[in-house]
Amino acid sequence: MGRWDRLLKLVARLRPFDLLGMVPGGSGSGRSRVRALDKELERVRQSRLLDGLLEVEEPSGKAWFHLEYEKQPRSDSAKRSFEHWVYAEARLRQPLRTVIFYLTPGSEGRRPQDGFRIAVGGTEVCFRCETVCLWRVPVEKILARPAPGLWALAAWLGGAGSAHVERACRQLERLDAEHLGSELLGVWFEVAGESIEAEDLWAMVRRKELVMESSTYRLIRKVSREEGLKEGEKRGAQAMQQTLLALMRARLEELPPEAARVSQIEDLSLLQQVAERLIVASDPKAVTEVLRSLPGKPSKRRGKR
Repeated sequence: MGRWDRLLKLVARLRPFDLLGMVPGGSGSGRSRVRALDKELERVRQSRLLDGLLEVEEPSGKAWFHLEYEKQPRSDSAKRSFEHWVYAEARLRQPLRTVIFYLTPGSEGRRPQDGFRIAVGGTEVCFRCETVCLWRVPVEKILARPAPGLWALAAWLGGAGSAHVERACRQLERLDAEHLGSELLGVWFEVAGESIEAEDLWAMVRRKELVMESSTYRLIRKVSREEGLKEGEKRGAQAMQQTLLALMRARLEELPPEAARVSQIEDLSLLQQVAERLIVASDPKAVTEVLRSLPGKPSKRRGKR
């Protein structure tokens, strides 16, 4: 799942009618109920590609919405939405309204797509979908509405500046439901972080504990830690490779082809084991035997001391 898909799916789960409110006829009323239909498609292999599938029940009847989230317009946006719609339509057998939410303007002047044509046999199939371009939705209008799910996306809305982003933060902090406020503040933090420096962003937040308790912020921290650990292990492995080469040059007059295997090992723990074996190797022959036992291919060249 992509980074932005994850955020929009979270907003759709917490505040579905905030998103549907931007679609003509999709807002529902106080008596409307919404249900995510992920379980309905769990046996369909391609169902995991769908960004959202909602069933809205109103006194007048039901409506089904197929939602797609695109960070920017792409040349294949409508085509991919059509392919997802085909699987959902085949499974549910209900009239689906496909809506593509475009989050930011496209590069190189690309325009948001709202349809796709394909020839099937001798028949041309025309697929049409609705589009919502967030940068065309006035931020002032959204901040004046009781739609906290959209407040979290304020930085992407039309005419948004740092003052609007801070106002959105303040409104989210004042929500009575603290868990909802916390989760949406996490979304707000990641969305606004695209255009505002982290230090300035944190300065806007009064209730920092709400941001830090959100699932989005915890995921950001987890990914950062994992990336830091991977980078640290990579640097450690490179340093250990150099240490082993220096150790071999001290023990051998000429490096054998097998010495190249050391630079092919990226596992830090394995490199540490090799170092321990080389340290206790009593003579050049023992050092060579250690090198020959390593995984990898020997170099065709011989290295000199």
